[in-house]
Amino acid sequence: MPMKGCASAAAAARRLGAAFSRALGRRAKIEEIPMADGGEGTVEALQKSLGGKRLRMRLAGPLGRPVTARWLWVPARRLAAVEAAEILGFARVPAGRRDPMRAATRGLGQWMLRAARRRPRAIWIGLGGTSTVDGGIGALEAAGVRFLDAKGNPVGEGGGALLAIRRIDRRGLDRNLQKIPIRLLCDVRSPLLGPTGAARMFGPQKGAGPAQVEVLERGLAALARAIRRDGKNGRDVARLPGAGAAGGIAAGFWGLIPRACVVPGARAVAKALRLENAIRRADLVVTGEGRLDAQTLQGKGVAEVCRLARRAGRPVIAVVGENCLSPAQTRRLGVGRIFEGPRGAARAAAAIGFGGFF
Repeated sequence: MPMKGCASAAAAARRLGAAFSRALGRRAKIEEIPMADGGEGTVEALQKSLGGKRLRMRLAGPLGRPVTARWLWVPARRLAAVEAAEILGFARVPAGRRDPMRAATRGLGQWMLRAARRRPRAIWIGLGGTSTVDGGIGALEAAGVRFLDAKGNPVGEGGGALLAIRRIDRRGLDRNLQKIPIRLLCDVRSPLLGPTGAARMFGPQKGAGPAQVEVLERGLAALARAIRRDGKNGRDVARLPGAGAAGGIAAGFWGLIPRACVVPGARAVAKALRLENAIRRADLVVTGEGRLDAQTLQGKGVAEVCRLARRAGRPVIAVVGENCLSPAQTRRLGVGRIFEGPRGAARAAAAIGFGGFF
């Protein structure tokens, strides 16, 4: 897993592998498999497993200024994959200008339209780390969906436009996008609304003050009502686990794009990597993350690694930057030992080397 703010999944795997190689020497066979859960590092992990090539595309950033985003095209599978944060993440917003009332997802919609021209068999979008809370309406509008107010006028873009939505017209949705399976890889199970939803849980870290958080909450509720009335099969996005991912992008796409589906990102990536087979070959599984906390238990990458290891009957240790789990949560996760801090990898390797695992 990526060590957020410190190392990519591939770099973290290399560091762990090097530490264990030094401690165990030639008697150890180490297999490094970068893992991700739909957030940062997802495209890198997929490319390492599936091959393909990284391409660049000029798109609208969250505040409208053009950005150059990287994405993955796998010709053998005809798969197009991107991390939403590559287009809409915090790195795309200048310091001090975070504003989810204005930030929009139009660039993601532009990417989907252009990727669809390659006639992919599937589109994968990693949801996580965006600076937006617009329910995906900017991306959907770019793809041909119209969001209208009480007078039948377009509501505009950004989270601040959500509250005006009264009706949705899906008739203009790009025909290619109507046919392609779109998998939305979520790294959280947060709902669209409520205390753990897109606005109240994640709005403040995206720059929303208390009053703005409530406007965004009411706006997302308005979007959910409109989707239930005008979306596909009357879907109630407010009840969908993971609908709050990426500022509600999961909710908007699932409710309005015919073949879009929300899937646990870690499980989808693990399957693509054939991770379970690798775990069955191993005597010991070493995983890691920047921080272990309550969200880890909701389907993050470490939780998926532990699930597969438990099924295979293999022990797990974790090397992390910070551990905020209680002993009960650690047992629930299924980690044998946790090594924390800057020297966690070295201490873990030393413990294994001296036979001090458990």
